[in-house]
Amino acid sequence: MTEQCYVYTNKNQRITCDEDDYEWITANRPYYLTNHGLVARARRKRDPEYYKGTLIQLTREILGFAPQEYRVLHMNGDKLDVRKENIKYVTASANQRAVQKKRPVEETISREPVDWRENVLEKVG
Repeated sequence: MTEQCYVYTNKNQRITCDEDDYEWITANRPYYLTNHGLVARARRKRDPEYYKGTLIQLTREILGFAPQEYRVLHMNGDKLDVRKENIKYVTASANQRAVQKKRPVEETISREPVDWRENVLEKVG
């Protein structure tokens, strides 16, 4: 388990991150809170083309980009906690169940987190 570090948004909200992500997170500042409370940064010209939109969510950068139909679930409910042990990709319905019930994630998700890469390969192949 890695040490946790803290980075601050432009409005001084504290983001909790892993020690191994700290350096590149601080290099890509400033980070903002979206209307939904997610941590994001503005898209830059040097970013790859597949970064669509004007804001890039920090959690998607940490986990690796997945198709938009998958959602990032914050296991402890804290959207400012972007440690790898706290975030994972799930289907939209699993994410909605977890948010609505506000219970521990283990009680709301009926199966293992999805591996979106396998699902995409099955559709293409």
